[in-house]
Amino acid sequence: MKIAVSSLSSRLMLKKLITVSAVLVCTTSTFGARAQDDGSSDEPSVDAVREAGDEFNLGRTAFKAEDYATAAEHFEKADRLAPNPKVLLLAIQARQLAGHESRAATLAALAQDRYPDESMFTDSRALIMDALDDQGKLKVTCDTPCSVLVDGRLVHGKPATKRFVFLEPGTYSVRAAWEEGGSHTESFTAEAGQSASLHFNSPGSSASEPPSDSDDDIDWGEPEPEPKSEPVAAAGPTVADEAPPSDGDGWSPTVFWIGAGVTALSAGVSIWSGIDAQNNPGPDRVREECAGEDSSCPAYQEGKAAELRTNVLWGVTGGLGLATILIGSLWTDWGGPTVPDAVVVSKAREPSISPWVSVADGAMIGAQGRF
Repeated sequence: MKIAVSSLSSRLMLKKLITVSAVLVCTTSTFGARAQDDGSSDEPSVDAVREAGDEFNLGRTAFKAEDYATAAEHFEKADRLAPNPKVLLLAIQARQLAGHESRAATLAALAQDRYPDESMFTDSRALIMDALDDQGKLKVTCDTPCSVLVDGRLVHGKPATKRFVFLEPGTYSVRAAWEEGGSHTESFTAEAGQSASLHFNSPGSSASEPPSDSDDDIDWGEPEPEPKSEPVAAAGPTVADEAPPSDGDGWSPTVFWIGAGVTALSAGVSIWSGIDAQNNPGPDRVREECAGEDSSCPAYQEGKAAELRTNVLWGVTGGLGLATILIGSLWTDWGGPTVPDAVVVSKAREPSISPWVSVADGAMIGAQGRF
């Protein structure tokens, strides 16, 4: 939308443009992934790390909306792409809050196997201890690293030669699949408090004996004593800990919005002043009253005063706009959430405002961006 403001002659003509639109500012946080899953030390690719960051953001959004099942799916995908203990812990907590006790215990077992010395998983051991009493524990071994699927659902974690899976009592289809191709399926009946094992040989390999039960388990350890009244979910970091608001070093966004409002108000007054300068006294009145007179004519001086007033107002508007830009871009704390130290988040999905101003061809202020 363009609004033209002119005064009593072509020399007084002004063109003013005010454009207001929404903006989306994409913040980038650093999320360096520790690629240490089931003995693998390969660093994830840049694309994998970026995709892991996107999945983490989706999981965080779902967690805040209390859609814990969806949050867990995204956290697991993020951890699969760029393994990270903090993200795995969030996946455990989301599964537990979603009521997926067996899947939470399976993730906790993976955490104990993958990060045996990581203290952040100490409290999640309680999930495993409860599962050992209430669910069936299945040890799946393969002669070469394999992925494990239960009833067609992939058990989280990269291919490995040994996995522990907790299952509610019932009968399941357990499949081992290899990246080179091929798979084997067995039926398994889980019983509460009972442990069992299945061993799979990869296609084309010579038959190998399953490992003895002597090297069956990880050292699950014992959970730290805690009051029974405290739920397990309250222990350890949560999304609120992993993605806290920024530390509040900047100004409140209210300051920016006040500046934007004052700038808009000043622009409105400047527009009115320009229109008034065009109409009072107006070209016809100047020609009528100042015919044959010099620049000292009262009507002409009145027009010049209106022109000066308009120019001053637009100068003030430009200064306010510039100050608002600096406040919004440099000194305002927009409250964007942070993420764990070790995963790269490509784009946050929360909007803020990025204003602009130009005085190259008449004063121009506004904010721009894209949806």
